[in-house]
Amino acid sequence: MRTVLSIMLILMIASAAPAVTSKIVRHKNSGDMAAGKTDNVIISSRPSIQLGREAEELAGDFNDAWVINTIVAADDGTIYLGTSPNGSIFKYKGGKLTKIYPLDVENDEEVEVDEPADSNDPNVISETEIQKHLSNRHIFAMAAESKGRLLAGVSGQDCQLLRFKGADSEVIFEPNDASYIFAIALDEKKDIYLATGPGGKIYRLNASGKNAEVIHECEDKNILSLAVGEDGSVYAGTDTRGLVYKIDPKTKQASVLYDTEQDEITSLLFDKAGNLYAAATSDRAIGAQTQPGSPPPKTPLPGRPEPKEQKPEEGGQLSLTIPNMKNQEDKKPTGPPPARMERGLSKGAASRVYKINKEGFVTEVFNEVAVFFSLEMQQGQLLLGTGNKAQLFSINPETEIETIIYEDKTASQITDMIVKEDEIYLSTANPAKLIKLSSDFASKGEYESVLIDAGQPARWGKLQIDSDIPKGTKVLISARSGNVGDVNDPTYSAWTKPVKIVEPVELSVGTGRFCQYKLILESGGKTTPRIREVAVAYVIPNLPPKVTQVNVKRNDKSSIAGIFDISYTAQDENGDNLTYRIDFRKMPRTGWIELKDELTEPSLEWNSNTIEDGIYEVKVTASDVAGNTKTTELTGTRISEPVVIDNSAPVIKNHTIKTDKDVAILTLNVDDEYSVIDNLSYTLDSNDKWNSALPEDNIYDTTNEDFTIIIKELTSGDHVIAVKISDAEGNTMYKTFDVFVK
Repeated sequence: MRTVLSIMLILMIASAAPAVTSKIVRHKNSGDMAAGKTDNVIISSRPSIQLGREAEELAGDFNDAWVINTIVAADDGTIYLGTSPNGSIFKYKGGKLTKIYPLDVENDEEVEVDEPADSNDPNVISETEIQKHLSNRHIFAMAAESKGRLLAGVSGQDCQLLRFKGADSEVIFEPNDASYIFAIALDEKKDIYLATGPGGKIYRLNASGKNAEVIHECEDKNILSLAVGEDGSVYAGTDTRGLVYKIDPKTKQASVLYDTEQDEITSLLFDKAGNLYAAATSDRAIGAQTQPGSPPPKTPLPGRPEPKEQKPEEGGQLSLTIPNMKNQEDKKPTGPPPARMERGLSKGAASRVYKINKEGFVTEVFNEVAVFFSLEMQQGQLLLGTGNKAQLFSINPETEIETIIYEDKTASQITDMIVKEDEIYLSTANPAKLIKLSSDFASKGEYESVLIDAGQPARWGKLQIDSDIPKGTKVLISARSGNVGDVNDPTYSAWTKPVKIVEPVELSVGTGRFCQYKLILESGGKTTPRIREVAVAYVIPNLPPKVTQVNVKRNDKSSIAGIFDISYTAQDENGDNLTYRIDFRKMPRTGWIELKDELTEPSLEWNSNTIEDGIYEVKVTASDVAGNTKTTELTGTRISEPVVIDNSAPVIKNHTIKTDKDVAILTLNVDDEYSVIDNLSYTLDSNDKWNSALPEDNIYDTTNEDFTIIIKELTSGDHVIAVKISDAEGNTMYKTFDVFVK
């Protein structure tokens, strides 16, 4: 029975603080989720968080080999593994790993490698002996024949095709113009096809390994992959140019089926419907994945194809949903970005998987900044082994849903795989390991989110999830908080006791700027919870507004003298609407006089002619009362720098005037209370031409200056000397002096 829980966000907000606003952070895309830390948990591109496959390391001691290039399974269940750099072949059966090639030279016996090599054991070949006989040898390709027989290509100094039956081996073919055998394929008649290099040739041998002939030779240096179609055609993938060839082995006619924009076709695979899949790897993907910094998270294409109808899960499940919410925030993850590729990236930078149908039409089904190694199919899902993060992708070609179903934390590459019913066997490199993935999900896994940053110490509310939780599975939540943007800081609170999620869960963490949650998923074996979205709510307590700056400046453009512009800025962490009150005082007075209240605009025009001259301060008070009540209102203030209010002109403190024949000498002492004397000019007998004068010290720099004005060649009779004196604020006074010349 499907249970839908409509989850309403309930925050523990005290009634004494009605103006605080809750915020909700939602993790709902692969970028948000992939930035977290996973353990036995995988994240799909749709996206969802779910348990990964149960993994078991079957073998990890391959002597001095650090790369497993290829693995195959014989019809008796034996798994064979071909390695580098010293060209060894191992078999795994009954829980034991045994080296079958090269055998002990003297005893011609298989060598068990369950324990580290013992130099005193005659059945163990020494490292010196291996280096002596097998330097620069690799096993890149193998194929299982019927009746437990194995074909293996030895590459390097001596290029050979070996056939094994049990511990016995024989050389059945030695190409004289090739150094490498990169792929082996068998057709319905059990004819053998070899992809070689560096000559770029494909050989065909009959089922007995005889009658070798070249059926195709291309311009490319190496042929890396092979597949045989239903009609008997041979398909080949090359390096350098990244071409997919179709070859008729009867006529030896070849055509290019598709020219990719990548460098190498590393794997070819047919599905049951006859569609051919090609893994095309770009050389630039190797460098891009290992460069400092990671590509942006991959975002799925808008919309999705309609999948085939699926039967609902039996036995009932709990389905949780998240209702529509206000005050949603898009918080950027605080942590390392995920190493995923965004769709639409330039084709040269990403590796890609192409689907080629029977008519030859090509579509891209997947891209990633990674090195692609091996393709397989399991229950309609395309499996892709990659490096250099050793990730195994599961890709649904119909729905475009991709999932990392396994990631090896210690290896660098997943080089090959085989599918045996519900199980998957993986080979890795750096280090070399054999891994078995069960059809069951891991019994338990954890997802640890990145830090969620509230920007201020916050009270954290409830967490809710959009998920399907099948019967027999469960999801638990644990959380912690702190005030440092470093998850490893020891001051973080301890993780809370895990709580099972069946409804919105109170996080129960202390007040802190940062919060981190941990989801614990538990499986019933065949089923797993799937979490599509996580929402976390928080509230910042009511904080006082902050006035960040106050400026008071004379308006020189106003037609009225003495007008000042008061401007100010303020901010409120709660996002409340603010109102302002402006006060002023004359220094050194301590009391404030209200100029204007309940302002909503960030400026005010002030006519200073209504007050006496002096040095003043202006105070701006911001209030969040518009979003609160008078009892819960909080305010913030800021005082301006002192501002001079000077609307009075300079004055002449004293003066003298003398005449000597036709010369008049006028001396002045000019003073201004607040502003520097800025200019003095004079004219004679109301002449339009004003003459400038300098102070006695030749510089205008104080509020008190002395001047001496000498006027020569005066005619006899009465004259009038007019002076015009201004201060730095532009306040101007006029004064006249009478002069009589005999």
